[in-house]
Amino acid sequence: MIFDATQLWGVFCVIETAKEKAGDPGSTMLVAGEGFEDWIFLGLPSWPGPGQEFKTDALVRVPGGGAVITSAWLAHLGRPPRLISALSPDSASVMKELGVELTNLRMADEKSAVTVVLSTAEDRSFLTYNGVNAHLEERLLYALREASVQEVLGSYLHLALEPHEIGSWIALLKELRGKACRVSWDAGYSESLAKHPELLALMREVDVLFINHDEALLYSKQNTIEQAQAFWQTLGCEVVIKQGKNGALYLSAQVSVHAPAPAIEAKDTTGAGDAFNAGFLFARQNGKSPQECLALGNELGARAASRIGGMPPLPSDS
Repeated sequence: MIFDATQLWGVFCVIETAKEKAGDPGSTMLVAGEGFEDWIFLGLPSWPGPGQEFKTDALVRVPGGGAVITSAWLAHLGRPPRLISALSPDSASVMKELGVELTNLRMADEKSAVTVVLSTAEDRSFLTYNGVNAHLEERLLYALREASVQEVLGSYLHLALEPHEIGSWIALLKELRGKACRVSWDAGYSESLAKHPELLALMREVDVLFINHDEALLYSKQNTIEQAQAFWQTLGCEVVIKQGKNGALYLSAQVSVHAPAPAIEAKDTTGAGDAFNAGFLFARQNGKSPQECLALGNELGARAASRIGGMPPLPSDS
């Protein structure tokens, strides 16, 4: 694996920042994963068919991606994490305003990742240009390995990206868990990931796995959600199944807990699941019960769905 000086500087910043804050328990949550520039087209009556053009006056541009939105909502709750991602200058500026300490692994001449979101009243469809995220996974693996070797990583790591180098991630997670670093993961929906023979081995190495209803079926290869729930309860880690307006479910070998979602009129569900993750993790880090963790996750998911783009209010908005 070869890195140029700019990439190595980003890794150095991860390690040095962790060294400075290793003794501060309020700064030990690290979020790592993908970020995007989200261009959200709102108010569509449906998704365009072949050769069809819809026009809307509602277009919003906001930072997006699981790692970014989860970090933003953690900051909104008063616990800004450290974030490792690859962001555009505009998105990096928003993270700074929220108080999130960013290690940016994007080089100045690299194009940012962009997602176009077509949003109807019921659902969303996405088109993504991967940009710098095509190189992000290897940089994250390198940065996290180096931080782990120097034992400055912190006590909690949340990952928000689809893994491809699964063998490398399994080895890293085994190492981190051996050093008492707890790990959660939200990989998103991927049919190719579902076919990987080592997927379940990877999932068993995390402490908390975040999936949604469709992912619960896809990755378990079950036909019904009831069958999927039985499967996930035997996986060996804690599993949180996000069900949108139907709330969320927490599963472990001993416990099954459901929490309903608040009744809201959703404006845009982009990022609601990532906001949920922030609420759940914040409550968990504060020693709350699974029921309380689900409740705060549902609350933040509802707040995100009540806004355009999924991000929390910025300090400059007030």
